[in-house]
Amino acid sequence: MTHESFSEISSFEWQSENYQLKAFFHLHQESILQGHQVKLFMRPKLLINGHKTTIDIVENATVSLILFDRKLNKRASESFKKVEFKDSQEKTFEFIMPKGVVSVQVELNLRVKKVSTDTY
Repeated sequence: MTHESFSEISSFEWQSENYQLKAFFHLHQESILQGHQVKLFMRPKLLINGHKTTIDIVENATVSLILFDRKLNKRASESFKKVEFKDSQEKTFEFIMPKGVVSVQVELNLRVKKVSTDTY
């Protein structure tokens, strides 16, 4: 390492990029009624080697809702495609709660561009 006119030999450990995605979401329990509009709030957080980084390197994000009706043993789904997230902001998704739904599963699928190589 060199700073101004001072130099020192030292070691450096290069770490490969290790990405981790954490997605926080919330459904207001009071709004989960059949036939009513429901709001899903989601805030993803992207980490590189354990450190928070910008969510701007995420592309082709899709949020899917899988709604299960136990009586009819049937699944319904709704997808939100080309979702764009912003750092430190919640994204809101709205949908109508169908009759008979007993569970809601949320899936987030996306691609992350590697910072060091500009590839996926």
